[in-house]
Amino acid sequence: MRSRRSQSPAAELLKQRQQHWQNLTPSARALWGWPEPGIPLELEAAFPQELDDTTPMPSHFELLSFEVHQVELLELGGQPHQRRRWCASGSWSEELLNP
Repeated sequence: MRSRRSQSPAAELLKQRQQHWQNLTPSARALWGWPEPGIPLELEAAFPQELDDTTPMPSHFELLSFEVHQVELLELGGQPHQRRRWCASGSWSEELLNP
């Protein structure tokens, strides 16, 4: 029986990036076909409305993964300010805090 060789972390990440690229809608994918952000606007530059499923994934398309353990909200309107926290370790129940 042959042992099944697992993919390298880089190969697995590339596979996940490609999967997420393919799962985007054509209109969401189009944003990656726009000109480079932050450079001077060229009036004749193309801003596609859609990129179809056959469009290759751009090299600058990245996949970010976050693991959230805690969320805080600070509301600055009114006196005193309102501050709240939710923690994964506390089953995401709301906790009121001093601002």
